Amino acid sequence: PNTINKMAFSPDGSGMATVDASGNLVLWSMKTRKPTKAVLPGEKVKEGTWPLEALAYSPDGKHVYCGQQTGHVYVRDAKTGAEVEYFRPFRKNIGH
Repeated sequence: PNTINKMAFSPDGSGMATVDASGNLVLWSMKTRKPTKAVLPGEKVKEGTWPLEALAYSPDGKHVYCGQQTGHVYVRDAKTGAEVEYFRPFRKNIGH
């Protein structure tokens, strides 16, 4: 088994998302306590091989947000693991 580096619970408590030491995003059912979908690093990382540093569910529980240290954010469907949206970091400072 791989070490879990990050985890987040869905707002209703029915699901959990984890990122392991290999960079796999795994979606879990809390009812069965078993994985429902694993997203391999090659499916998730577009910009190099930076590990995921942040993990959170949307307030409605429909999406999982995964962030890299590089500023890239991946939005995944919480049930299927499919990529819904992808955000690149800003290239210039914002504000001041």
